[in-house]
Amino acid sequence: MTSSLLITAIKLVEERGIVTVSVTELWQNFPMKEKHLWAICLVVLIGGFAVGNIDFGHKFFEVQSIHDLFEIFSSAATVFAVFIAWRGINAWRRQASGQADLELARRLAVGALAVKESAVPAWVDAKFSINQFPFGAQSLNPPLMESIRVSMGARIKSREQSRLEFGALLQEAKAIWGSAFTDKYNQLIELCVICDRCAQDFISWADPNVGPNVYLKHQMNMQQAEDYLRDSNCLDAGGEIGKIIKKMTEDADAELERHMLRK
Repeated sequence: MTSSLLITAIKLVEERGIVTVSVTELWQNFPMKEKHLWAICLVVLIGGFAVGNIDFGHKFFEVQSIHDLFEIFSSAATVFAVFIAWRGINAWRRQASGQADLELARRLAVGALAVKESAVPAWVDAKFSINQFPFGAQSLNPPLMESIRVSMGARIKSREQSRLEFGALLQEAKAIWGSAFTDKYNQLIELCVICDRCAQDFISWADPNVGPNVYLKHQMNMQQAEDYLRDSNCLDAGGEIGKIIKKMTEDADAELERHMLRK
């Protein structure tokens, strides 16, 4: 440390061309690591000086009886036990937190898979609806159209339930991991919602009892869904729609895997 102090002083003299160097200038140009060492040495020096001037008396370190000695050992054991307990509690907290993260990640993985698997039939229903409306609601015979409407409605309800359950998991994950993670599923959820709305519009549009104004409204909604799918490169995806859906959640799936593996 002394050599560092001397080197710093010499550098200041060489740089500034001065013969005398103030303590303030020397300290400001001193390396941070050396500052810490000097500060520690100063504290130790002051502490040693203070302790050295305290008169404990010759009886300070004497034990009056064996009972006092055992009390000292008992106190030391208590302090040690408290320290061990504190370490144990911290370890338990870390383990419990890690276990909770693992369980949440597992449930999210299951929920995300269910939504991704439901996204393909949602796209199929939307695609069918978009392809059908140019031909008119009466292009199919009424019994067949009614059968399509009923089965499509049942599928929509099932998919909505899956999204609701997944949405609850995302809210929990958002509270723990932040929105940066949950936002990565937004594109998938948006696709599913728009496809199901398009299918729902088709069900109402194909109702033989619907009025002309409502008929046009649902047809317009289906056209908007068509525009969205076209802009998302999903309208004519065909057999590639599964890969497109998987790509939408690549980042989220990778982060979810890290949570599951506790990386």
